[in-house]
Amino acid sequence: MTISKRAMREAIIDAARYVFARFGYRKTTMDSIARAARKGKSSIYYYFKNKEEI
Repeated sequence: MTISKRAMREAIIDAARYVFARFGYRKTTMDSIARAARKGKSSIYYYFKNKEEI
Protein backbone atom coordinates (compact mmCIF):
# COMPACT_ATOMS: atom_id res chain seq x y z
CA MET A 1 0.00 0.00 0.00
CA THR A 2 1.46 3.34 -1.00
CA ILE A 3 0.77 6.70 0.52
CA SER A 4 -0.10 9.48 -1.89
CA LYS A 5 2.28 12.40 -2.25
CA ARG A 6 -0.30 14.77 -0.78
CA ALA A 7 -0.88 12.54 2.27
CA MET A 8 2.87 12.24 2.86
CA ARG A 9 3.33 16.02 2.66
CA GLU A 10 0.48 16.49 5.14
CA ALA A 11 2.02 13.96 7.53
CA ILE A 12 5.34 15.79 7.39
CA ILE A 13 3.65 19.15 7.94
CA ASP A 14 1.76 17.77 10.94
CA ALA A 15 5.00 16.44 12.43
CA ALA A 16 6.71 19.77 11.78
CA ARG A 17 3.91 21.67 13.53
CA TYR A 18 4.39 19.49 16.59
CA VAL A 19 8.16 20.01 16.63
CA PHE A 20 7.86 23.77 15.99
CA ALA A 21 5.38 24.08 18.87
CA ARG A 22 7.57 22.08 21.22
CA PHE A 23 11.03 23.49 20.44
CA GLY A 24 10.40 26.67 18.48
CA TYR A 25 11.30 27.38 14.89
CA ARG A 26 14.97 28.21 15.44
CA LYS A 27 15.77 25.03 17.39
CA THR A 28 13.87 22.75 15.02
CA THR A 29 15.97 20.82 12.52
CA MET A 30 15.04 18.76 9.51
CA ASP A 31 16.37 15.77 11.44
CA SER A 32 13.96 16.40 14.33
CA ILE A 33 11.07 16.76 11.87
CA ALA A 34 12.08 13.47 10.22
CA ARG A 35 12.16 11.72 13.61
CA ALA A 36 8.73 13.09 14.55
CA ALA A 37 7.33 12.01 11.17
CA ARG A 38 9.04 8.60 11.51
CA LYS A 39 10.62 9.04 8.10
CA GLY A 40 14.18 9.25 6.87
CA LYS A 41 15.66 12.70 6.47
CA SER A 42 16.06 12.09 2.74
CA SER A 43 12.29 11.53 2.51
CA ILE A 44 11.67 14.93 4.10
CA TYR A 45 14.02 16.56 1.57
CA TYR A 46 12.24 14.76 -1.27
CA TYR A 47 9.02 16.60 -0.41
CA PHE A 48 10.43 19.88 0.90
CA LYS A 49 13.54 21.83 -0.09
CA ASN A 50 14.21 23.12 3.44
CA LYS A 51 12.63 23.97 6.79
CA GLU A 52 11.33 27.30 5.47
CA GLU A 53 9.35 25.53 2.75
CA ILE A 54 7.56 23.36 5.29
